[in-house]
Amino acid sequence: PPAAATILPGRRARYQAIAANTPRAPLQRASVIAHMASSSDAAPMASGGDAASTGVRGDLQRTAGVCLVIAGSFSSSIGLLLFKRSSLCEAQLPFHRKRFWHLGFLFLVVNATVIDLVAFSFTPLSLIAPFAGLTIVFTALLAASGLVTGARHKEALGWLD
Repeated sequence: PPAAATILPGRRARYQAIAANTPRAPLQRASVIAHMASSSDAAPMASGGDAASTGVRGDLQRTAGVCLVIAGSFSSSIGLLLFKRSSLCEAQLPFHRKRFWHLGFLFLVVNATVIDLVAFSFTPLSLIAPFAGLTIVFTALLAASGLVTGARHKEALGWLD
């Protein structure tokens, strides 16, 4: 910018002199280009990706990551519904005897967290983010079915009235 040139002419001139007198810069660029041309991963690196995100292996990893995110959302919804069942059926029991609560903790915290960590290592976050709402969908569907909580359809779907 012209304002910087008028404020600090000495410093800018010094940086330009250093950049002009540096013989290593063209050699470094040439060696990087030569390395990329001789490397077997040159095509993926030149296109902006890495070797793991291209080709059949990358597609398989993305598919596995999306499937794991869906499984993690399902596990989270089962855990939430087990917490609900524990609050309905085991309210009078001491904490160490609430088996539905402990199962809900296992499904919600342990399973879903581990599954999501593995999915995040396989798949970019931009691909996983749209699946974040699946936990709500699975929870509503499982609650309506009554499999986990034991509630009837009209009780579970009371929010639709």
